[in-house]
Amino acid sequence: MKVPVPALARLCRGGIDWSVAPEGAALFDGLSPERLGAARVLKSRDAREVLDLGPEGPGGLVAKRYRVKGWAKRLVVSIAGGKGRREWRLLVEACARGLPVPAPVAFGRVRSGGLAAEEWLLVERIDGATDLATVARESELGRSLPPSAKRPLIEDLAGTIARLHDGGLAHDDLHPGNLVRGANGRVALVDLDGASLASSLSDLDRLASLAVLNRFFAQRASRTDRLRFLLRYAGDRARDREFLAWAAREVESLTRLGNIEFWERRLRRYTRENRHIARVRAGRLDGWLDRAYEGWGLVSRLADLDRWMEEGEVHKDSRSSKVVRLADPVTGRGLFVKRIHSRPAKFAASLFRPTKAIRAWRGAWRLVLCDLATPRPIAVLQERRGPFVGKQYLVTEEIAPALLLDRYVPRLCPDPRDTAGLAHVSRAARSLGRALRLLAERGLAHGDLKAANILVQETPDAPPVFHLIDLESLVPDSRGPTGAGLGRLARSFAREPRVTRTARLRFLLAYLGPFRVGREAWKSVWRRVRRDLER
Repeated sequence: MKVPVPALARLCRGGIDWSVAPEGAALFDGLSPERLGAARVLKSRDAREVLDLGPEGPGGLVAKRYRVKGWAKRLVVSIAGGKGRREWRLLVEACARGLPVPAPVAFGRVRSGGLAAEEWLLVERIDGATDLATVARESELGRSLPPSAKRPLIEDLAGTIARLHDGGLAHDDLHPGNLVRGANGRVALVDLDGASLASSLSDLDRLASLAVLNRFFAQRASRTDRLRFLLRYAGDRARDREFLAWAAREVESLTRLGNIEFWERRLRRYTRENRHIARVRAGRLDGWLDRAYEGWGLVSRLADLDRWMEEGEVHKDSRSSKVVRLADPVTGRGLFVKRIHSRPAKFAASLFRPTKAIRAWRGAWRLVLCDLATPRPIAVLQERRGPFVGKQYLVTEEIAPALLLDRYVPRLCPDPRDTAGLAHVSRAARSLGRALRLLAERGLAHGDLKAANILVQETPDAPPVFHLIDLESLVPDSRGPTGAGLGRLARSFAREPRVTRTARLRFLLAYLGPFRVGREAWKSVWRRVRRDLER
């Protein structure tokens, strides 16, 4: 698809060489060096800043500032252009094709010593824009939004993605943070870094792009809402049931395949020093700390962690580990420290696979990133003995008030003959089934799922929240809710009279959810769990 690109005006202002789009000339005329200097920072990273240049309301400007570091990179950018120039060209052509993107205003370059030092990209601000990641965090897209607000948003999002694909635009990093909803309710794509334009897209190219978005969309929206999205996206082709079924299966399959590499890459950042995670060394201990807790007093106590644990309240003390509750000396907030004892016979295992503490640390961050309940991880530390790892420590925030599941059930129903108490247990079982279904839908399974590894937090006027702990056995599992791993949980309550057959059935039906197809589906899972109990 060849679309004529309008001629650009070129001028120098404030030490920046600008190329100005004809449609953005009026907005650019009001730009001054003082306005650039007084810009409000919206996002900031090492090499890129996003700035709000004002004014409020329609006609405002947003700028992206790309810093070019290093002589070699500056030389390459001077000859071939950098990310700012590439995104500018994509925006100009996408806007000419009538795609839902911000209107480009100008592109600028700052030179130092004859080489590019910075690139600037100016676009017209979308009035009242809120990125969909913020919408999802604040209102939990697809779960708590009323249907009157949820359905138009899903359908408009699907319509926007369909327009982008119909216009030949594909994006290999399509996620809610790159999509915004304006004051008029319309959705637009605002970050074209990672996008490409072609004359047309094949069905497989379209579905591959949808799979990237589905990775994030599946975390917030139900399967029904995702099907509604696909129906709206398919348009007239939605009448072809065979095509629709193939497209749904292909998107889910591509999502599962992409998730393996995506999560492995994402979780690596939590064992590397970056803007989120700090490297800590305290005596013989070496590990990682969430930077959000750098101001806490626990950082000063890491060198004598064993001595500090002696001051705390012991919750578990076994041959394999010890769990102690402590209070942070600065904030007073509660936290838990788990010390994992490594036997000398297993020292060599640390050379070939991550230790239990590192696996639990990565598992906790996996749940946090998937918006699943777990105590937030604060730090992980390991005692180095040459090339081997000795004792290991995992520090997490306290969830209060909370009880382990095996203690929560007797408190919920003190008398096993109390009908009202048994009804409370049945409702809690249904809530637990929904929570574990979400875990399975996120492509995860807990290899040691038992009552002692589930914390229950009661919330007023709402169902209880179930937090998973002891996450070194958390593994990827893309099969969905199949009943695998439920045997240990069922064994925890095998002799508990308060957990009746009715409660177990309600748990199972809530766990299977939309995967339940007829009577035989849940019966097969029921039989699988019974076989696990009889082993």
